Amino acid sequence: MGARNVREGKPLGGRYLLSDEIAAGGMATVHVGRLLGGAGFSRTVAIKRLHAQFSREPDFVAMFLDEARIAARIRHPNVVSTIDVVVFEGEIFIVMEYVPGESLSRLMRACREQAGGGVPLPIAMSIIAGTLYGLHAAHEARDDRDVPLGVVHRDVSPQNVLLGEDGIPRVVDFGVAKAAGRLQSTAQGVLKGKLAYMPPEQIRGQAVDRRTDIYAASVMLWEMLAGRRLFVADNEATVLAEVLSGEVLPPSRHSPELGPAVDALVMKGLARDPAVRFATAWEMAESAQQIAHATAGQIGAWTHGLRGPALAQRAARVAEIESSLRHQEIVAVPQLADTRTTLVEEPRAQEPQGATREWLQHADAQGQSSHVGAFSTTPQAPRRARLPVGLAIAAPLVVLAAVGIIHGGWSGDPIATAPPAPPERAAPAASPASTLPTATAAPTAPPAPSTSASLPAAPTATPTSEPRSAPPHPAPRPPATPAGKQGCRPPYTVNADGVRVPKMECL
Repeated sequence: MGARNVREGKPLGGRYLLSDEIAAGGMATVHVGRLLGGAGFSRTVAIKRLHAQFSREPDFVAMFLDEARIAARIRHPNVVSTIDVVVFEGEIFIVMEYVPGESLSRLMRACREQAGGGVPLPIAMSIIAGTLYGLHAAHEARDDRDVPLGVVHRDVSPQNVLLGEDGIPRVVDFGVAKAAGRLQSTAQGVLKGKLAYMPPEQIRGQAVDRRTDIYAASVMLWEMLAGRRLFVADNEATVLAEVLSGEVLPPSRHSPELGPAVDALVMKGLARDPAVRFATAWEMAESAQQIAHATAGQIGAWTHGLRGPALAQRAARVAEIESSLRHQEIVAVPQLADTRTTLVEEPRAQEPQGATREWLQHADAQGQSSHVGAFSTTPQAPRRARLPVGLAIAAPLVVLAAVGIIHGGWSGDPIATAPPAPPERAAPAASPASTLPTATAAPTAPPAPSTSASLPAAPTATPTSEPRSAPPHPAPRPPATPAGKQGCRPPYTVNADGVRVPKMECL
């Protein structure tokens, strides 16, 4: 995406605006975007966009969706959170929180170039501890049924650790993570991740678990402390040989100021036998914090000292994008709010199309509940026309009068327009419907039985001494007797059971 997007963002499904690219990888690019909400709310987000050439490949699409699904199950301050997944015009986008900061790989490179050595011990220990806390949260993630997902990142490296300006390290990119229920599985003999950070069991194709990520984090810690790469070679075959059988020296051989406690921590994490490593990422993080630690403010100041100009340039670019998109937000947000209000007040069934229709029919045949987008397979009532306020109030009263006739007659004075109020309450205000002609709001369908039950029962006044049982439903008041009709005062007769039967000619 070029400079055009600084002036105008690309709408994504009505809720997001996609703007400039800020990073690129082998599978996707990352863009600055805006999340739009009601009442003038908007928020800057990062939007990951799958490369166009991969959007038609099922394996890549499945991997991309797996990344979003797995990351959405991990909620921790040391993991970049996933907000949404958008499918728009044949493309897939992952919406994530935007974190101003820099990758650990660039910070380590700047540290070697500017300071000529490794990362200061307290800062390195706090960075690796935060990374391990985030990985532990991923390892402990569970699904909606509280079943462990068995997540293993499998690609822990300095490129996938983002150090925010706030001094908090965050793990990103779960694109090749191993987890239960993945849509895409790794083919036998295919390595996922970066060779220099893979433990021997992953290279050999053996089972991987959380200790795989602990090994990769230990390689990162070794490199931060030593100020150099652990496994360096001209080709991949040599890197594999070094990982499997090469000698690994403690970091103090390159940084003599490091003590034996540091060497013991790092070498335990780098053990080729997984059983010798730390059992959990949490355990290693706690051990690192006991050796040395730095505050988030100190880490943030160190980050700005190394990459201050680059961070300021990126912040100015993001501010320019936010300013240029503001006019689109003013137009888009009210439209979004109107759409949401309509859907909430008057939902309408939408007809699914194409493959989605087939998927829903299959789900229905299996007895599953299906919801895709804004439509559902559950039948919905047709949309009803709006009535004027007066008619909307008068119509239920006329319907209730008809229910009273069907259920065996009226009770009370036929000329009265409202029942007397109970002694402990004030009389209710007169309904505006009493001033409207009842003939203008004739009902088109009988109401539900519960409608009449919501009104208070009118007091009965039986003209005979013979007792009678109360009607099954509280009887509403009849309309006033039409003037000029003979024999309609009263407009009813009393049968042998004491029940008032209306005269049909008086209706």
